Amino acid sequence: MADNPSPEAREQAIRCFSCPCGCIGLRWRQALLMHFDRGDVKRMLDCLEDVLEEPGCGLSLGESAFCACYARDGYYYLVCRDQVVLRLSGDEARVLHSELAMASQVGAQIGSRVM
Repeated sequence: MADNPSPEAREQAIRCFSCPCGCIGLRWRQALLMHFDRGDVKRMLDCLEDVLEEPGCGLSLGESAFCACYARDGYYYLVCRDQVVLRLSGDEARVLHSELAMASQVGAQIGSRVM
């Protein structure tokens, strides 16, 4: 897995943020797509990390409804409950992983201060 996504990938409008309620929001371009709790984010990060590190493995089944895969068409897919949630290029998958990881860390810090 690349440590630093390319500048083109950073320009992609994938942004994650921590909500005051402890959820992680995913914004793609100008649309708010999804909200996830911290457990879901952890499971998505695990799946994405597996396929980004070993794209040859093809599929990473998560502990719950999430899984990720690298398909022959050259895209990464994040799947939840038998529905394709996101179709990502390699750079987009790395940016999403990075954004989720940062938002998750910020969310955990906020949660620990509130408690």
